[in-house]
Amino acid sequence: MCLFCGKKNHKVNSKEKVKNIMSKKLVFLKKNDSIKKAIELFLKVPDSAIPVVDKKKRCIGEVRQRDLLRLVINPEDIEGEEEILGPSKIKELMEKYAKKVSDLMKTHEVKTNPDEGVAIVAKMMLEEDIYTLPVIENKKLVGIISESDILKHLIKKPR
Repeated sequence: MCLFCGKKNHKVNSKEKVKNIMSKKLVFLKKNDSIKKAIELFLKVPDSAIPVVDKKKRCIGEVRQRDLLRLVINPEDIEGEEEILGPSKIKELMEKYAKKVSDLMKTHEVKTNPDEGVAIVAKMMLEEDIYTLPVIENKKLVGIISESDILKHLIKKPR
């Protein structure tokens, strides 16, 4: 049962297009940007992933918050309530921050276009375990659609 509308079998309107709910405020990184810049961007935007583009604004990958968290915290290093960022970690972190976005970014071929149906994109994201998808038109990044965008659309939808 849908938590929002109470219907037993809630269906996403397959006629709704990505272009109507995607985020058009483009925040992106370039592959030679520093990890520090990526962290600073994540502190300013609510996205769980930021696209990485080339000089022609073609999407070549993404940096995910989860990958940054793994860079800072190795779960195997944490025992009990040990301090995560103790003095011994500071030097190690400074070396890691010297890395480039290209060292951390993930590349994937799953992309969408502005005229794709939201239902199809939602299914793709769930099947591929992807939180955000770049929206590409004429080989250029024109937007981002996230799980949050789809959920907001479903919640705002009149019942």
